[in-house]
Amino acid sequence: AEPPAVAEQTLEEGREDACLLDEARAWIQREGGVVSDKLELRNFRPHGGRGIFLRAPVAVGEVLVSLPPSAILQPEPAPSSSSASSSRPAAGRLDFRLARRLLHEKSLADESAWKAYVNLIPADFHGMPVTWPRTLRDRLVFDLPRGAAGLCAESLAAEAREHDLSLLGLTWAYCAVASRAFERASRLLPVIDSCNHGFEPMAKVSGTTTVGSGGAQLEATRPGTAGEEVTFDYSGGRGLSNDELLVNYGFVLDENPFDFVDVPSSPARLGAALMLAGIISEEGAAEMEGLEQAVATPQWRIWRTGAGSELRADARSAVALASPGLAGDAAEEGANLVVQALVQLALAGLEAAPLLDSAALSPDVHEDMVAALRGYRDAKAELLWSALRSCDSGS
Repeated sequence: AEPPAVAEQTLEEGREDACLLDEARAWIQREGGVVSDKLELRNFRPHGGRGIFLRAPVAVGEVLVSLPPSAILQPEPAPSSSSASSSRPAAGRLDFRLARRLLHEKSLADESAWKAYVNLIPADFHGMPVTWPRTLRDRLVFDLPRGAAGLCAESLAAEAREHDLSLLGLTWAYCAVASRAFERASRLLPVIDSCNHGFEPMAKVSGTTTVGSGGAQLEATRPGTAGEEVTFDYSGGRGLSNDELLVNYGFVLDENPFDFVDVPSSPARLGAALMLAGIISEEGAAEMEGLEQAVATPQWRIWRTGAGSELRADARSAVALASPGLAGDAAEEGANLVVQALVQLALAGLEAAPLLDSAALSPDVHEDMVAALRGYRDAKAELLWSALRSCDSGS
């Protein structure tokens, strides 16, 4: 997860983290890999997450971590078609197989060859909605994260029953895989996966290593100074919305340039926006016909910088139907007012939705879950306010 700008750590926590990284470094070196002595692990309070930092300057191209295949955790073998007993769509999923392998290694405790790596993984993932009770997931408001987390929770429950596993343990292992695995959840890369995300990273991950083929490597892409955090881009350069970040990693980013809000489109919502924009009266809305013709897409996308092209196109169509006499700049101004109104309606809907109540605050709701939910909704509200300001400025 994304850490606070300033790290605060007690001396005891610092020693514990140093021991954890030293144990992992020694294990990886025994396997023939490399973990630079310039790296250190830090824990953040009250955030609770960890990150990798530099103890000394590094140069462009400097190898920070190099892992041989023997130090990369792979999934359980895929079930053969003859032995596969389940017809569930999720059966045999690569991420579930890797989660089962990780859970097995954790169950072995000191007997596991992967003990040093397992100890680096957080004890909980309260920021990820799949760990939340359904009553709290419903407070996410938007369909994308709520649906994805809910479907995954159902699949995990079925997976736990089928393999006679602890649901709590399997959920922990799945969260570790979802937030840390590489190459479509096919590999876990010790130490490398302790690095946090950055849209302007200082390192990159590649499959080309100094220890032979089949491994993985973390190398600096720009000079780094002592005390600087080592980050890489989780998205590989494509960008991640806060919905993806929350569901898959358990955190969100303020002012995320790749974030958006999707609003379900409907003639009723367009009619309400036309009234709010002053294009038609309440009586006119009741008499208006054919507004469904203006809805050309199932949902409208709103970015920080304003409305998406589909929303603007539907707003123009709605104005043309409601006020055929408007043309040119007047019609465009009317469409902009409708766009503003639709953003205002989305913002009002978000702010009106309850954040917490007695139904959501059950004994199994951890304070970190509430903090993650609040952060997500605050980020979405800030995005809509930013979009509204952009609409006001005519952009």
